Parts: sequence; C-alpha cells; structure tokens
Amino acid sequence: MGDLSLPVRSKAFGYLWSASVSSAIGTSAGVLCLTWLVFTQTDSALDVAALAITQIVPLAVFGVFGGPLVDRFSRTKIMLVGNGLRAVVMASLSAYQFEHGFAWWIVFPGSFVLGVGSALFRPALNAFLPQTMKVEQLGVANGLLQSGTQTAGVLGGPIAGFVIAGLGVDFAILLNGTTYALSTAFVLVAARSHRRGHPPRADSTPGPGFAREISEGFAYLRGAKGLLSLTLVSWATTPFLYMFSSFLVVYVSQVLSNGALVLGFLFAAVAVGVVSGGILAGRYQLQHAFGTYYTFSTLCAGMAIMGLVFFRTPTADYLVVFVYGLSVGFGTTTFFTCVQRIVPNRLLGRYLSMNIAGTYVMISAGQLCGGVVISIGGIVIDFAIAGIGAAVVSLGVLVSPAVRTLRAR
Repeated sequence: MGDLSLPVRSKAFGYLWSASVSSAIGTSAGVLCLTWLVFTQTDSALDVAALAITQIVPLAVFGVFGGPLVDRFSRTKIMLVGNGLRAVVMASLSAYQFEHGFAWWIVFPGSFVLGVGSALFRPALNAFLPQTMKVEQLGVANGLLQSGTQTAGVLGGPIAGFVIAGLGVDFAILLNGTTYALSTAFVLVAARSHRRGHPPRADSTPGPGFAREISEGFAYLRGAKGLLSLTLVSWATTPFLYMFSSFLVVYVSQVLSNGALVLGFLFAAVAVGVVSGGILAGRYQLQHAFGTYYTFSTLCAGMAIMGLVFFRTPTADYLVVFVYGLSVGFGTTTFFTCVQRIVPNRLLGRYLSMNIAGTYVMISAGQLCGGVVISIGGIVIDFAIAGIGAAVVSLGVLVSPAVRTLRAR
C-alpha cells in the first residue's frame, strides 16, 4: 500500500503538481473563452467547429512529431516552451481584443499555437515525473497528479464562465494567459528543486533523424504486445466516454429539465469521483495486474453511463456520475503509472506523444458521433450507445492474455 505523504514531501513534485494544475485550468478555461468569443462574434456553429479543429489538429500532428523532442531534449525545457507559447498567445490576443476587437485571423492561428503548446507540455510533464520519484512512489504520485489535473480541467470552464459573466471575455482571456505564466514559474522552480539532489538531464545527442526516431517509437509499441493492447483499449473506449461527457449539458436540459445549478453539482460529483479514484489507484500497488485493473475501470465507467439511461433523476445521477468519475480517475492513474514503469525512459516521450495524438483523434470522433446520434435519436440513445460501447470493448479486451498478464518492472 502506497504512502500518500511520500510525494508530498518532495518539493519538486509539489511544484510539478502545481504546474500541471495551473496548465489544466488554463487549457479548460481557454477553450471556453475562445469558443464564447467566436460564437458571440460570428453566431456560427461552423466557426466554432473550425476553432475546435485548429486545436485538435496540432495535438494530433505534433503529438507524434513532438515525441522525439521530448526524448531528445530536457523535458523541463520542452514544458517551458509549451507554456511560453500559450502564455504569449493569450496575452497577445487579449491586448489585441482590448485595442481593436475581434479578428478571426488572430484568433484562429492563435488557437492553433495553443494546441501546439499543449502537445508539447503534457507529454513532457508526464515523462519528467519518473525522474523526480522513486519507482515505488510512482503510483501515489500519479494518483495525486492525475486527479488534481483532471479536477482542474473540470473546474477551469466554470471558473472562466464566471469571469466572462462578471468582467467580460477580454479580461477572461488575459487571466487565462496568467495561468500559463504561473505554470511556467512552477516548472522553473520544480526543475531547480530537482537539480539540487540530481544531476541535470543533458540534451541527447541528435540521432539519425526525426523520422527514424518516430519509427523506433512505433516499432517499440508494436513489439510490446501488452502495452499495445492497453493503448488500443484506451483509444477504443475514448470515443464512447466523450459521447457521454461532452453532452452532459444536453442531458441535464432535455432529460432532467434542469439548469446550471444541477449541471454544476453533476460536474462537482464527477470531480470528487476523479480525485477519489486517482488517490485510490495510487494508494494500492497495482503493478502485478495493470492491464486488468485499467480495463475493469473502463468497464465500470461504461456501466455508470448506462445508469443515467435508467435512473434519470438528479439525486440518483449524482451517485452515478460519482462512480463514473471514480472509474475514470482510477483508470487514468493506473494507465500512466503502468506506462511510466514499463516504457524505457529514452522512449517515454515518444510513447506519451503518440498516445496523446491517438487520444485526441478519438475524442474528436466521439464528439462528432455524439452530435450525429443526438440529432437523430436523442440524448438517451447517445448515452446508451456510449455506455454499451465502452462496456463491450472492455469486456472484449479483458479476455486478452496480453492485457491480463501486463506487469510492471
């Protein structure tokens, strides 16, 4: 059983956790700020969709090509570049908004650069974590890091909404930029704190080329059958989970006939579940059966989504979405702990970047499918497909020997 106090005692981990949480708040808030800005200025759903694409494309593309950068150069430097790009974009956009007003040729390229920054920052942070922790502490550290990051992502949107309502979208964009600046400061302090007890990680000697290094990453994943199966189940269940989570607001409005207050409580229940699941996974050492535990968590998430199809009352739904959050928090922490303990350090950045690229492609697919299903059959049908799909994929993978025998070193 892991000691939750061990990572907390590490100053480097504390600063890294703060950097991750600040960045997650900024990412979530930034999506809402720019979406609100574009829709209120253009009144076009197509423009909103185009805005989403400008962030998803770099996450998918740079998610692959950014991997060699994370493995070749100092991971703290990559985090600083990612945060720096995002802070400059939001500050510049805010200044232009204050002075000149809305301009699509500023907002859309800026959104693209935000996606590039995110594609660099997150894999570098998750690859840097094992450098700050002993192997036996990774489970607990991931529990605290992933639960804090996911909760911050859930809360970032509502926080931005309150700021927009009270102070306006221009000021909200400016404040959004400060979250990335704050995250940058935490990364700098984390790197300095880490160097006091460890020799700095030197930049790697350039290899035969980016294409060769990317191919090496793919070749490693193809050869690691258990990890490949775990990655594929993660990608396969992601669209179904986002067919649910992206449209919870529609469920609250159309099925529960309620408004923002109930939606806020549901998001809060999800957040509490995510934190609880992340801490639970970190508390117990699961390295003897990573694949089984992760796949079981996605099965539970699918069953929780099905609960909303059957109960359809706010009181019961609070418990149901708590179980969903618990499953997601548990699964995410288990997944990253498994990856950090199995993948060689020299390939870790490439694997995490490939995983992010695949994940965001699947998120987009889930959101697109969810929108189509809702327009044809309604939100209840969408949730039913999401829950059944996640559960069926998970059950199918649970019988795979490669997943059941996946172990950590």
